[in-house]
Amino acid sequence: MALSSFSLITVSNSVPVGGYPARNQVRSNSQNTTSTFVDSLWNNPSNADLISQFLDNSFCTTCARGSDEDCLPLYQRYSVQDYFFLEDYVKFKALRLNALPSGNLTALKAETSEILSDAESAIRAGQSYVKDLHGKASDLTEGSRNVEEQSYWNWLQKSALEEDWFSLHVMLIPCNYGWTKLADKLLNDPLTRNGEATQRRHTIFYRIWIQPNADLAYANNLSASLDANEVLWKDEINISTGSMGKWNDMFRTALELEIVLFASVFDE
Repeated sequence: MALSSFSLITVSNSVPVGGYPARNQVRSNSQNTTSTFVDSLWNNPSNADLISQFLDNSFCTTCARGSDEDCLPLYQRYSVQDYFFLEDYVKFKALRLNALPSGNLTALKAETSEILSDAESAIRAGQSYVKDLHGKASDLTEGSRNVEEQSYWNWLQKSALEEDWFSLHVMLIPCNYGWTKLADKLLNDPLTRNGEATQRRHTIFYRIWIQPNADLAYANNLSASLDANEVLWKDEINISTGSMGKWNDMFRTALELEIVLFASVFDE
């Protein structure tokens, strides 16, 4: 069955343009996120266990509610691994091109252009790690991937070689849509130290992670992409009965990988 190219419906999947390490590209004119496909996964009771672990992960909660002094060592550890993830994400998108339906050079051009943009964003993320998080450049050039990040990359790589174009976007729901939901939760948490309630400046984590990722526009783009290709999933997902088709396992795997990557900051 032919897949409508995501590029043809004006959907961009670039990683951050703004602050580090926001995987969600900050855009203007954001709107409420509503997605039949994404919501059928995110709101399904069978996934509530992992959704709760993801939204309540100790790393983000600690950094959102703590001081810069409490957060920064954890944030630096996470940011090094997320920098490696951004590099792997670029490679993943290059591998994913093999699954792009043939016969549309316009779509191929758009996708390859996004890969270049993603690589530039990863470079800026590294620069922000040094400038904003006061990390050492050698952490990025001489550091190594931890087991959790390596496992994430192995899964991305394997999936890029085996899955179809649509499924390779489904697996990014926790990374993209999920980060927006997480940031929005922290943004509205009365215990989050946003600098305003305490008459202090914004914390580093609030300014660089929460605010950029709370923008809904990027999540809306992915959601719109998946919904626009309803023909591929409408016969396999029954929202009224909670039948999730083949993509629920992929969704849960991605959630688990995000959760353990968050938790890995406490391993050192």
